[in-house]
Amino acid sequence: MRGYLRDKVAWRALFTAMFFLLSATLCACSPHRPPAPTETVSESRVTEPSDTDISLPNDPVLVKGLPGDREDRITVAVNDPDHFNLNPFATGTHLFPVDPSGYYQPVYRTLFVFEPVLLSYRPILAKSFELSDQGIQIVLHEDQLWHDDYPFTAQDVLFTISVHQKWETDKGEVFSRYITGMSTEGDSVLKISVDRNEKRAGWLVLDALSRMPVVASHIWSSAVTDVPDAASLQEESVRVVGTGPWKFYQEDAGSISFARHFGGEESDPPFLTVLKYAQTSFACRAIENSEIDLLIGDVDTQEKRFFLEYPTKDRQDHPDLLYVYSGQVSGGLAINYASRPELGRRAFRHLLVAIANPEETGPLWSDYPIEIASTDVLSTPAVMQKLDRGALESASGETAEDLFDTLIEGAGMVRRPGEEILLEGEPLKPLTLVYPVHSARAAAACFYYAEMAAEQGIKVLLQPVLKSEWQRKLSSDEYQLAYMESSVNETFVETVERVASIPGRKDGEFIAGEEFDVVRARAVFDNLPANHSRYDMTDYYQELAEWMIQERLFIPLGAGYAKAALQNREVQSRLPFDSLFTYRAYTRPSSPSK
Repeated sequence: MRGYLRDKVAWRALFTAMFFLLSATLCACSPHRPPAPTETVSESRVTEPSDTDISLPNDPVLVKGLPGDREDRITVAVNDPDHFNLNPFATGTHLFPVDPSGYYQPVYRTLFVFEPVLLSYRPILAKSFELSDQGIQIVLHEDQLWHDDYPFTAQDVLFTISVHQKWETDKGEVFSRYITGMSTEGDSVLKISVDRNEKRAGWLVLDALSRMPVVASHIWSSAVTDVPDAASLQEESVRVVGTGPWKFYQEDAGSISFARHFGGEESDPPFLTVLKYAQTSFACRAIENSEIDLLIGDVDTQEKRFFLEYPTKDRQDHPDLLYVYSGQVSGGLAINYASRPELGRRAFRHLLVAIANPEETGPLWSDYPIEIASTDVLSTPAVMQKLDRGALESASGETAEDLFDTLIEGAGMVRRPGEEILLEGEPLKPLTLVYPVHSARAAAACFYYAEMAAEQGIKVLLQPVLKSEWQRKLSSDEYQLAYMESSVNETFVETVERVASIPGRKDGEFIAGEEFDVVRARAVFDNLPANHSRYDMTDYYQELAEWMIQERLFIPLGAGYAKAALQNREVQSRLPFDSLFTYRAYTRPSSPSK
């Protein structure tokens, strides 16, 4: 009997060892993060205690995978495993919960952020700041603390800038090129000198800072010492310590949780948990089955995945699913005046602009459209609404009943019976229109514009391309017409840089077209405001918009709020969006299935 038990114990031990070996092998070979955990006990890392927040243990202990009861936490997921991010120096935008673009700021925050609605850069970690031709002076809040109660100082900002420079990130390249010196006065004042020979230097540095989450030097200094670039950073080696409204609480293989650090209503959940789903389909299934409150990510792509993965599902069966919108976006067509002789003629460009009717294309462009006018050629509606509309309409000129025929004649063309347009006796060659294949709203707007152009005898060939190819064509002027979209809540500098890329240029200089005022174009782009006051920015926006209208370089097609997430109202009826998004969030019912 003893021999039997001994053999039985031996076999059990062997089986257990083989089980753990197999499990370890599978985990090591898996290219994805594991699915969300169940309510089981697992080893987690936790933060050091704080006198002001929820009491936390000092050392790693065995804790529940998810904190609190279900109603005590906001449970979210991202719609792509690669969008889960704990590296504030990473590339890409809209990564969660640590977002290097500053669009989400629940953990790490920026010094300030551009608010199109206010037409100013709103201070966040900075108390105040000033821009001049010599550089930028930033004054920090003296009582600001990191989550671990270390004081937040100007040295932390200097350190963050230096890491970007060392790793040659997009922001680091701006800092290295335009910053000539940095110094501090005490712990709360930072002075940045810029290259005065570069006319946009101060603005470019200011804008990069507005999208740079600041990190704690006492946490990161040892972590970045022997790391060659941001992509090589081992996120697990760095403690998550920020200044935002959510403080790191615990993490295990399947989730990371944060506790509310300050603010909020008493009814707001005290915990935020991000589930690390290994596959997109798991996250989509979770929001459909009311297992999570919020699914964060590119919902344009997300909606396609829903229909592909659940073709029999009727979205009308889920009235509690709401789209979450945050930030305005505008879109239209850039006209490359130097790409063809006829596009060099201002009258022909005017004709292409006059064909579009943004009041009709707006609803196609977004299911949460914002009303715009044909003069909204420059930026997001929040900005355009603050400009002198009368002056813009005056720059646009009168709209006559025979406008199309007048413009056709002014461009040296004729229209023959059958509505076909002739140039020098030959039918006008088709125009090509490049747009990114990944964007449903871009495709809808471009298709509709092609139909409107056909009604006036102008054939437009649609050319959908991959996002990378579309961006390359835009940057290298390899297009005739190209879809162009603002970034979400586009900053002042982003608008100027985007608009400056429309006219064909060579070696930084504008190419002289048949009818294009190169001298005025150079003067407009060299004459940025001296400081960041909303009045100076408004005047510059006005000048830039009037110039674009007179040159007829852009065809506005629509504007709307960008989809940022999908909410299941059945789980949490009240979500404090202001603690997750940098900008105000809106919700609307999701579109029914088709």
